Parts: sequence; structure tokens; C-alpha cells
Amino acid sequence: MTVINFFFTRHGETQWNKIGKFQGQLDSPLTEKEQKALKAARGVTVHCGNLRLQFKIPDKPKPIRRSLGYSPSVDNIKAAVTTLSNIKVDIANRLYENDPDILDSWWDAEKHLLAAKARLGVDSVLRPLIDMCYDEWESPRMLATDALAKFSEAKGGLNGVLNVLAPFSQGEMVADRLKGLMALEKSSEVKRWAMDTFLQLKPAEAFETLVAFLGNSDWHLSHKACCLLSDFHTDVSEPLTLLTSDASNERGVRLWAMASLLLGSNNPSGSLIKDLDEIFVPWGFECPEMVRDAIIAEHGLHYESFTDVRYIIEAALTKREVFDSERFREKLTERLSKAGITIRQIRDCGTYHGSGGGTFDVVDTDKGQFFACTIGPFITASDIIEHTTDSVSVNNSPSAMSQLKNIITSLGGLWLDNDLLDHEVPNLNIYFFGDREALTVRDLIFYWQD
Repeated sequence: MTVINFFFTRHGETQWNKIGKFQGQLDSPLTEKEQKALKAARGVTVHCGNLRLQFKIPDKPKPIRRSLGYSPSVDNIKAAVTTLSNIKVDIANRLYENDPDILDSWWDAEKHLLAAKARLGVDSVLRPLIDMCYDEWESPRMLATDALAKFSEAKGGLNGVLNVLAPFSQGEMVADRLKGLMALEKSSEVKRWAMDTFLQLKPAEAFETLVAFLGNSDWHLSHKACCLLSDFHTDVSEPLTLLTSDASNERGVRLWAMASLLLGSNNPSGSLIKDLDEIFVPWGFECPEMVRDAIIAEHGLHYESFTDVRYIIEAALTKREVFDSERFREKLTERLSKAGITIRQIRDCGTYHGSGGGTFDVVDTDKGQFFACTIGPFITASDIIEHTTDSVSVNNSPSAMSQLKNIITSLGGLWLDNDLLDHEVPNLNIYFFGDREALTVRDLIFYWQD
């Protein structure tokens, strides 16, 4: 299904708005208060109906102009002035000389405008700001955390913030208001913020609060509770073991409790593991055990949101020796040489692609090119090339292919073909070029990230 995003903006109040005259063909002048606010805001102008900042960097011949994409309302003008003030401080401190990335942060105007409005205590920015506190990237998280503290100051403290988020609970104790948000709020980010805030406010009630969220339908809350319990300041292995062993508990509660135990280096007994059906995620296709073990060992604890909790359990339970890729490569080189195949060069995948790194090397030989995995004895190749006296044939070299497969097998390794590599591993979400989703066996075994 195609998802279509709609973005709505509203211009500042005009003179025709004030008298109730509505049309869309002509521009009506801004009201007197808008014009007055703009006149006082040096460096802030209106261009094509949106606010625009203008500032100068030393040694640059022309001023820099940047549209904020926001209409000239009084609140937006105030926020634009705050944003411009912050940019000028950065310029005065010459941050742009040592940190070229600072320029990129200036262009990210929307986030900075939210932060500027937060300092003014504008109610409408609170929820977007909390969302940004749990962004996947560190920079917006840091910006939002600081801005949220400023918003709280502008509102007179935590009660003022809760008056915006949950006005229905005014008059109740702060702790109860936070509990109410955790129970009733629909936004996952606001729930997480309420949990974090409650734990800071009532550390003595932390264990009971976290246990209550194990197995919650909101993955982020279950995961957060699991991780915090695994590193709890007191030994909670006994109550977590009871949660795991109690068959009357929901399956999700038991699995997340077991994950907490394992992440906390507490190995549950074998009877607990056997008691839970399908402790490992079924893949729906045949996969050699050593390939699965390599994937779980490498990626099982480097997962992204909505990954099945059973991968955390499997990764913690998988006992696997570290693969000595250099020793395997030495043996492979020796055997290839005896077979009459000369290695011309070996490059790690980052060098091969020109950036980044990953889990395989690219091996060039006089018979063609193949990929050698560095997390297990696995080889694949899309182009095994056999040189002849009159031509070079691609993907048409049975003798070289057969030799390489036999050598890999004799060394205890596996040749991985497309029938296996093209299968998607379900519900193991891994960061991959901006996406955070399930990948194929190919992308997990021969992983590269720039």
C-alpha cells in the first residue's frame, strides 16, 4: 500500500483575516503586530510567504540566506530570532572552522525552530520535542533533551509540562500523573518519556514499574524495561526467574524476563528453556547451523526496533568460538596456489567499496573474483572468470568454480549459493543504509555499511 504524507502550513494573520475576508488569489498585508515583530527582528525577513534568516560568515563575500519554511506568525518570528541568535554565537566562536558539520546543523531549520519555540514555552512543540528525544540519531536527541529542559523551565517545572500533556489529571500527584500517562497515552515516545521521568522521580519503585512493562504490546517499552532490569542496581535474578518459570504468565512476559536474565549474565536453567516452545525464531527455510550461528553471533545483539525478543535470547545462549579469518585465509591461499589459482589481491569490503566496512573480503584471482566472509568459513561469488587464449567468459567457468568449491569444503567451509543467500531472515531488523529492517542471508553474512 502506498503511503502519502500531507504537510499543512498556515500563514501569519493578515488584515483580511481580521475582517473575515477569505480568498486565495491575492496577498493581503500582514497585520500591524506581525509587521512590528518583523521590523524588530533583525536578520529575519519574509520571502515567498515564509520566514528567512540572513547572516554573514567572516571571509565569505556574500551573506547566507536560509528559508525556515514557516509563516510569519508572532511565535514563529520570535523562534526565528532565537535560532538566528544561536547561529551567530556559533559564528562568533568560529565553530565552523573546526567543525564543518556545524553548517549542516544550521540547515536543519525545522528541529532548531522546535527547540527555539520550546524555550518560549509554546505548547504545540512539546509532543514533537518528546518524539525527537527518542530519535534514532544522536544529534537531534541531544538538541531535544536540552530544549525539553528549557521548556520545563518556561512552564515552571514538571507539573507545567504535565498540564500540557495530560490536562485531565491536574490536581493529582506528579507520580500518579506519570503513571496515568504510561497506562493511557497512545504515543510510544510519550510513554517512554513518562517512564524515564517516573524512574528518576521514584527510583524505589523502579523494579515493580519495569516488570509491569515486560511483554507490553509496545516493543519499545518492553525492550527498555528488559535492558534496565538486566543492569539493575540490585540482584533481581530470582524474581526474574520466577517470572520466566511461571507458566501462567503470558508468553511475551516470560520471554522478555528471560532476555533480561541472559543480558544480565544470569543463565536460566535448561528446564526453563525447554518449557518455552519455539525459543528460537523459525526461519521457514533450510539454513546450515553454522551459518545461522554466525548471523546470530554477529547481529543478534546489534538489532534495531521491533526485532523479535527471541533473537536476544538466542544470541545470549549461542556459544561459538571466534572465527579466525586470517588463519582460514592463509589456508585458503595455500590450497588455491596448489590448485594453480593465483591470488592477485585481497581487499576488505570497505576498501573495495571506497568507504565503510563490513564482514567480508573481496579476493581477486587470475580465475575471477569471490567474496570471503570474515565471521565464518563462507565463500560466494557472482563472477568466477576463466581466462582463455581468446576471450574471458563470465559466470561460465565450471572448472574454476568446481575447484574453489572443493577447496572450501576440504577446509571445513561452505560455498553459499543464491538459493540460500536470497532468503530473508524474518524479524531480525538490522541497520542497513538508513533502513532498519529484516535483511537477506546475503546481506547479513556479506554485510557492508558505508
